[in-house]
Amino acid sequence: MERTPTVRESGLWTMTNVFYRGNYSTFQIYENLTDRMNAQQMSDEYNKQKPLGNPYPANSLIIFSIADVAQKSKNKTLINFLHDSFRYNFPHAFSEIVYYPSGHGRVIHNFGTQDEFYLNGKNLIGHDDWIENLENYDILRLVSGTKNIEDLNKRSQSINQTPTYLMRINSKPNENIERVVRFVADAFRFNLGCVRILNIGYPAFRVLQID
Repeated sequence: MERTPTVRESGLWTMTNVFYRGNYSTFQIYENLTDRMNAQQMSDEYNKQKPLGNPYPANSLIIFSIADVAQKSKNKTLINFLHDSFRYNFPHAFSEIVYYPSGHGRVIHNFGTQDEFYLNGKNLIGHDDWIENLENYDILRLVSGTKNIEDLNKRSQSINQTPTYLMRINSKPNENIERVVRFVADAFRFNLGCVRILNIGYPAFRVLQID
């Protein structure tokens, strides 16, 4: 299906080919990230801005899909924006991982809002590693929307010039543990961080779904 290219406007990019929750949608991503926000503050910001038609914090599924658009379109300004944001802002995603004592768990996207939804998965707990070395890819599916390792590394190579590395809870907890998804990139790897505690604040990408 032929779709229109990514369009650069003042302070934002508009993309008509962002795959989200089973459909292609039009999204805008804004150059200005949010202020530093913890999990509760992201939820408050979403609930404040979304009903007004304003941009709001982006969950990890949207971020990975926008990275896919950037990689495939080779849009230099969008790639550079994502590169600098990942390298220098270490942004949160509006997605929360709940690790269960069983080793399984769920990822809650848009948590604490009327748009909240969750995805369940198995064997989310394990060692940190390059994603191609993982024995179970369910955590990648819940956070990024895909288990395709080659695809995910193409995105990180295009944007950060490195492969993707997963950081997560390494041992089974005695009770449910909640963590926020966060991206930390450097010259050596693109870190998909699934271990950030909820009360620490970092900026988040701001997006708006047009259709």
